[in-house]
Amino acid sequence: MERVRVDGVEIRLYRTGSGPQVLYLHSGFGELGPLPFIENLARCGLSVTAPEMPGFGTSERCREWHEIEDVVFFYRQLLDVLDLEAPAVIGQSLGGWLAAELAVWFPERVSALVLIDAVGLHIDGAPIHELFGVDPVKLMPLVFPNGGNLLEHIAPALEGQADSDAVLLHFFRAMETTAAVGWSPYMHDPKLRGRLHLVRAPALIIHGERDGIVPLRHSEEYARSIPNARLEVLGNLGHLPALEAPESVSALVAEFLREPAQEQSESRRIPLLSVEDTREALRGARVPEVVANLNISRALASFDLLAKVAFQPTARLMAESSLPPRLRELVILRIAWLNGCEYEWAQHYRFSKTVGLDDEVIAAVRRWQDSDRFEGAERAVLALTDTLWEGSQVGDELWERLVETLGGKQAALEAAAVAGAWTMVAYLLKTAAVPLEEGQPSWPPDGVSPRHSARTASAHARSTASPRHTR
Repeated sequence: MERVRVDGVEIRLYRTGSGPQVLYLHSGFGELGPLPFIENLARCGLSVTAPEMPGFGTSERCREWHEIEDVVFFYRQLLDVLDLEAPAVIGQSLGGWLAAELAVWFPERVSALVLIDAVGLHIDGAPIHELFGVDPVKLMPLVFPNGGNLLEHIAPALEGQADSDAVLLHFFRAMETTAAVGWSPYMHDPKLRGRLHLVRAPALIIHGERDGIVPLRHSEEYARSIPNARLEVLGNLGHLPALEAPESVSALVAEFLREPAQEQSESRRIPLLSVEDTREALRGARVPEVVANLNISRALASFDLLAKVAFQPTARLMAESSLPPRLRELVILRIAWLNGCEYEWAQHYRFSKTVGLDDEVIAAVRRWQDSDRFEGAERAVLALTDTLWEGSQVGDELWERLVETLGGKQAALEAAAVAGAWTMVAYLLKTAAVPLEEGQPSWPPDGVSPRHSARTASAHARSTASPRHTR
């Protein structure tokens, strides 16, 4: 587990997997860690982040919370700290309520929404069962109608401290914090129901047919009030389906999360041609056939002039330039970073590996001025790139350094040509919103983007940045 500080409050979180981003918000029982449901999502090719709500487990409490909006704005800040741009948000029970609120308040930060037996609404004639002060022996059959030991599900959150005192403390803190959010009005936000039409993300509403805590009508209302939502009622499951049937529920969720991605691919700004059609379209542009497999080619192939302008100069610079490939790739990576062009960075991360750049050097391009991994010609071309990108005139001192370290004026000018050519490509990529290839990780090697890097530099000064591991 890791610990991270958000808005002055230190919390635990668990992260696993790689791929599209998913945020899992736990129930009022405080499940956390390598749960089968979370691990199954990771095996489906998803990058799952599961934060612990302040006040639960070993996370610090936030004593300034007074209403549900305070919790929602905390999670909004968490997205920034963890550089989660617009994850799919999954919430179970209490977590479902928070997920719905997050999608209402900040719809641009939620790409898909999954609510699992969510509380959060008041439905006349269908009250949520009382949770506070109830004998646990009587409560558990309402949560797990098929039997089951809740201790097994919260054991990962205890991190090996399974003695009775640790278990009692865990449940005490869970109930105390849940009460702070949902005591009055009881487990709902009176305004949420009338705001659900603001949710933009596609939503999957899951409900256990035998849930003894939240009546089915609550999930039916979520499905009715959220514009693009569908309801799945799971037979013979109770209040916490993701814990009770992790394999089937994770498969259902993973399938749903693939659907929005497919819909998005079919409604891109620039539709992607098939590889065969791309090869045919680019035949006259003298573009290497291997490039036809890339999404940039599939996007631009429909535009003959743009394809020629984008591919012919860059192909010649890669094949014929006197500038060493290592220096060329440093310039391109720096251009991609300065422009915030994820696609260009990801593609040339791969190319850079083939010319001898390792992960440490590639990552150092972001803040090359502070790195000891570059010298001589490398620092000269990186300085040239920054100077051109800033719109400044190349001074005599830098020009002389380029000519000296690169071995001549032609290589110095070609370095400028590389910076210009790939800046143009970056502009095309960002304007057309060309997506990464399937399975291509975001901002390799470590997922750090220019936005995250800027926030991290600022956060260091506030002691809120880098997560740290706990025992």
